[in-house]
Amino acid sequence: QAASTLIPVDAALGKGDYYDIGAVWSDEFSSTEMYYKLLNCGFRLPATAGTDNFSDVWRDPPPGSDRTYVHVKGSLTLAHWFDGIKAGHTFGSTGPLVFLDVAGHEPGDEISVAANAPRAVHVRADATSIAKMSQLDIIVNGKVARSVRPTGTSDSLHLTFSDSVAVPEGGWVAARVIGPASRYIGDSYAFAQTSPVYIVRGGKRYVSAEDAQFLGQSVDAVWARVERGPWRTTAERDRFHDEILRARAVDRRLENAAGSPRS
Repeated sequence: QAASTLIPVDAALGKGDYYDIGAVWSDEFSSTEMYYKLLNCGFRLPATAGTDNFSDVWRDPPPGSDRTYVHVKGSLTLAHWFDGIKAGHTFGSTGPLVFLDVAGHEPGDEISVAANAPRAVHVRADATSIAKMSQLDIIVNGKVARSVRPTGTSDSLHLTFSDSVAVPEGGWVAARVIGPASRYIGDSYAFAQTSPVYIVRGGKRYVSAEDAQFLGQSVDAVWARVERGPWRTTAERDRFHDEILRARAVDRRLENAAGSPRS
């Protein structure tokens, strides 16, 4: 399955501008698996979403079923909107609105702390939706650190979290919302994911050796899949192989910098 996408190659080569975590023809919850691995390797990709439909196909959902929300700084212009995406001031959603504050910082921001600084940060997340939500998760380095679930029917339309969250190694913090299918949702179910707030401890970015190893193996799997396939020219094949080698070298450097993967 990892060999079916060039995302690990593109990310390693610096060609990724954002990550569409939401799309009608993909599963948002599954998309987070690759997204979190990329973030855990230091690739700072804003979370976005897009419907990916075609207006001439009658069965497709309407545009806006999956969408990107951007905190625009300054006047509302297309250029400023793109600037907001580039800065990571975003969340992708199939419907719910989710907002995140980590120690006074919004998604896309970096927090630099000393190596001996406190190991926890204050996190506030607020989610509102016209469709029911099942839970609001605080994600730290790809793992659910804390969750909030509704206590009643009305609570399922507004969920809030506010507390200290441990981030002992630095890394990143994001918020995610999940909910059931609804007539108000054009996609399969309610889902929203913020871009991360990044925490750099002691001047060193967090990198997971295990995830760097996975991305490296994914790059190898891509080449194994296409190596003996049909190519228009040998030169074209060689150029692609060079890109594979460059991407693999990036993953290897990340893996070495992070140390051996934990067993």
